[in-house]
Amino acid sequence: MAAPPITDDERARIIELMQAGHSRSQIATQTGRGKSTITRIAAEIGHDWLATADARTQSTLARAHEARSAYSAEARAVAAERAQERMQEILESFMDERVVLVPTRDGIERMVAPPDAKAIRDLASAVHTLQRTVLDIDRHDNRAEDGISAVDQWLRGLIGEESAA
Repeated sequence: MAAPPITDDERARIIELMQAGHSRSQIATQTGRGKSTITRIAAEIGHDWLATADARTQSTLARAHEARSAYSAEARAVAAERAQERMQEILESFMDERVVLVPTRDGIERMVAPPDAKAIRDLASAVHTLQRTVLDIDRHDNRAEDGISAVDQWLRGLIGEESAA
C-alpha cells in the first residue's frame, strides 16, 4: 500500500531536520517517511548532505581542538610552575655550604666547605635550563598578537577555521 501524500507540515518538518544536520535515516525514523522521500525533498530544495556532514565533522574537530588546546595549555602552565619552583629551590641553596667527609689519621672528619666550582657550574646550568623552559613555554603561548600559538594556528588551519596568521 502506498504511503499517503506528504503534507506541507511534514515537508516543513523534514526540511527543518535537514537544516539542523540530521541524517536521512534519523529524519526517516522521526517522521515515519522513507529515505527516498527524504532524499527527493532534499534534492528539491538543493540540500547538500556532504556539506552538512562536513560541517558536523568540522564542528567535532573544532571541539576536539579546543579540548586539546585547553589541556595542553594547562599542562604547559603546570610544567612552567614546577620549573620556576625548582629554579627557586636551586637559587636558594646556590651557595649553601656542604658537609664534606675528609679522611684523617684518626678516621673520617666532617668539614663544612663551600661548593666547588663544578658544583656551582652545574647548579647554574640547571637554573639556566629551567629558566629557558619557562621562557620557551611563555613564548609558545604568546607567540601571536591574538595570543594563539603557532601550533594552535596550524591546528585551526587543519580543521578549516580562519586564523590571524
